[in-house]
Amino acid sequence: MNYQNIKVFQAILEHQNISAAAKSLNYTRSTVSEALKQLEEELGVQLIVRERGVRKVTLTPAGKKFVPLVNEWEEMDQHLHDFVRASKQRVLRLAAGTRAHEEIVPRIVRCLKQDLPNLTVQLVYLPDGSAWSRDLKSQTFDAAIYYGGPNEHPMLVYFPLFYESRCILCPANTVFPDRVLTPEDLDVAFEIQYSKTRYVSSKGPAWRRTCHLEGEPMMKVPGWSAIEYYLTDPRCWAVMPNDIARQAVARRPQELTIRWIAPEPPPLPCSLVAFRSYTDTEVLQCILKSCAEYAEERPHLKQPPAP
Repeated sequence: MNYQNIKVFQAILEHQNISAAAKSLNYTRSTVSEALKQLEEELGVQLIVRERGVRKVTLTPAGKKFVPLVNEWEEMDQHLHDFVRASKQRVLRLAAGTRAHEEIVPRIVRCLKQDLPNLTVQLVYLPDGSAWSRDLKSQTFDAAIYYGGPNEHPMLVYFPLFYESRCILCPANTVFPDRVLTPEDLDVAFEIQYSKTRYVSSKGPAWRRTCHLEGEPMMKVPGWSAIEYYLTDPRCWAVMPNDIARQAVARRPQELTIRWIAPEPPPLPCSLVAFRSYTDTEVLQCILKSCAEYAEERPHLKQPPAP
């Protein structure tokens, strides 16, 4: 039996009109009429009364008896669909940089394993800089946890996760007073700077221009976690994501401390990035849920406004 013809019959029942059924299925009226005719020929009975000038569908006695069978078929079809979906291997290639792999990704993986046990997760390391573009071209991942502002790309869709405030990390014996700092307190010649910031937005540079912080830093370091080890002079300082700075101070409370500054540096955004071709929305929703719970547990992380 042609199951597509049964779907056509269901549409006729739902809309009580052949033309309306055809529109809902994006078929022509003649295609729907032909499908109905084929179904009646297969069953050997007439299902619908055909009368000129009557727009609403009227079922024959045989048609009325056939309706419960159609409902049973629809339920069985849904069960088969669920069975295939549960049995089919699902794969997610989840990419992230070092920081996300250490902090967020393990939590995401636990959530995925719990909610979607038939999902296979393959972890991918996402390097900074130009390699990001190469990963886009080769599509080495399906989704990624990305620290940085949205980079408009026709192949990608962005889901904002949270925004992390930033602070000043400095040695415990710092020359800075124990108060909110001003740009006049900072000497760029003693700045330890992260060298691979990938902001597309101009907020970072704009903040420096607003604060009149110009010139080359003392050192450019290719990793957030390494910056703390270059803060060896009491005059040294670094603009850091709040969470990384807190962890550094927790590891070395006698050697490091935190200061705040006004105006504040722009927060560091974190996003879920996915290829538009990746259509497993259930997986993406699970990742978003896990990251929202992560942000809720950390008061210094601000979640994006609801769409």
